[in-house]
Parts: sequence; C-alpha cells; structure tokens
Amino acid sequence: MGGIQSRKKGSKIIWIASGVLAGFLPPLQTAINGELRVATGSLLGAAFISFFVGTILLLVLLLITQRRIHIPLYDAQKNRIPVWTYMGGIFGVFIVTGNIILLPVLGSVLTTMVFLLG
Repeated sequence: MGGIQSRKKGSKIIWIASGVLAGFLPPLQTAINGELRVATGSLLGAAFISFFVGTILLLVLLLITQRRIHIPLYDAQKNRIPVWTYMGGIFGVFIVTGNIILLPVLGSVLTTMVFLLG
C-alpha cells in the first residue's frame, strides 16, 4: 500500500510542477504581446500574430501526433456536438486582446492578477 501512495504523491508533484510552469507563462505572454503591440503599432495586429503563431504550433503538433486534422461533428456516443462548444476561441480573443490593452496601464503582473481574479 505504501508503494501506491508514494507513486500517487510523486505523480502529484509532477502535475503541481507542470501547473507552476504553466502559471508563469501568462505574465510572460502578456509582456511579449505588449512588446509586439509596440513593435507593430497595432493592438489587433499583435493579437492576430499571437494567435497565428500559436495556431501554426498547434498545427505542427497535431500533424506530428495524430498525422491529420479532424474536427468531429459527433461525439463518441454518436451525438451531434453542439456548435457552441467550438466557440472557446472567441474568449481567447478577448483574453489576449484584453491583456494587450491593460499591460501598458497595469503592468504585466497586475494585469495577470486582475485576469485571474476575474
């Protein structure tokens, strides 16, 4: 029984470390996107470039891991997937663009904290 507990504890540490790693990325992304806004002179252009680069990375990862791009219309139980479940990217536009807008006013860390608080 002790072996199972130590394995569970060990795997939690990996997940916690992964969460901490992922947690430091939003302020970094905010700072980078803020610099991109200054460099391009465009709020929406900076947001677009940010999403475009992310899309290219996801495309490459999908092709490497799954060798295809498939957007399913039906779930595993053959039920039609509701259209609204595909709309999460719309929130991403507001999140990234909001970060770019707030960065010059609040700074990277406070902008991230405000978003997390929300």
